[in-house]
This record gives sequence, C-alpha cells and structure tokens, in this order.
Amino acid sequence: SLLVPPHPQVSAQPRNPMEQDQVTVVDTLSNYFLDAGHYRDELTVVVENVVKYGRGPTKSTWDAENDRPVTRFLDPRNYFFDQTAQRFEDVRYEIEATLLSKKDMEGRIAEEMYPPSAIERQSAERYPTWLLPDNKTELNELKNYQPWYLVWEVHDRESGTVKHFLPEDNDPI
Repeated sequence: SLLVPPHPQVSAQPRNPMEQDQVTVVDTLSNYFLDAGHYRDELTVVVENVVKYGRGPTKSTWDAENDRPVTRFLDPRNYFFDQTAQRFEDVRYEIEATLLSKKDMEGRIAEEMYPPSAIERQSAERYPTWLLPDNKTELNELKNYQPWYLVWEVHDRESGTVKHFLPEDNDPI
C-alpha cells in the first residue's frame, strides 16, 4: 500500500514540561520497535481494511506466558459493533465471530473457561463459508481438514462484561 511509508515513525508529545527530556528516548525506542518488529506489513493490512470496510479493528490481550500485551488485527468481516454510535466512546457493544479448532475448544474446557457441556451443545462443522476469503481457494480447501466451532464473543461495554455464545444459543457458554 502506498498509504503506509516504508519506515513508519511516531513522535511522542510530552504532556508536561518535565517529560520533555524523555521525548528523544521514547521516539527512538518506539521507532526502533516499529521497524524491528516489521509492523509496516501489519499497518498496511489495517489501512487496507479501513479503505475497503471503513474500519480496521484491533484487539489487545495480555500474554501471561510472556508477560506482555499482544495486539492482533481483526478481520472486519468477522467484527460487528453498535451501528447507532457516532463516536467510538458511544459504542455499547462489540461482537467478534471467532473460530476454534476442536483442540482449542477442548483446551478451553480443560482450562475451565468453558463447561464440558459447551462441546456437546454445538457440533463441530466445516469452516464457515461466509468467513472465507473469495480469492484464496487453496487456503479455503485447507481450512476444511478439521472441524471448527464458531463462538460469538460479545463485549458489552456498558456493563464491562464479555460473554461467549454458541450459534443459535441464547445462553452464554
């Protein structure tokens, strides 16, 4: 994408005069990690999504094993939000369609994130066709080598809760 420069950079803006001395260090570190982490490719995906779909959602979680935050870019076709909101602050809910392999689903049950009945309430199916990209036939064929579970992750921003639902199931997992 021509909209993302070859070496994207950021500039820190101090919030008060005492932080002015740290601006150079923050700029240097931030730009080093942007470059070393090869984030240009990821930024290109976000920009392309914004151009195509009008949004480029990201999701940040905590990686307990490595003790650091992890941000991933969501496919806008699998992400829905409160369409009545005009500003991000006004969004009341966000919904993400997530796919879990049988192994992932069993792992969540073993970790007691989901009850054992979750695997019985939905049978694993082929990869949902509405989540497949149109132009990658080899990838589409590979996705059907194992069964998948579709889980709707609903983030209620008004109550600050996250609930997981199986398709056609009104009760959270």
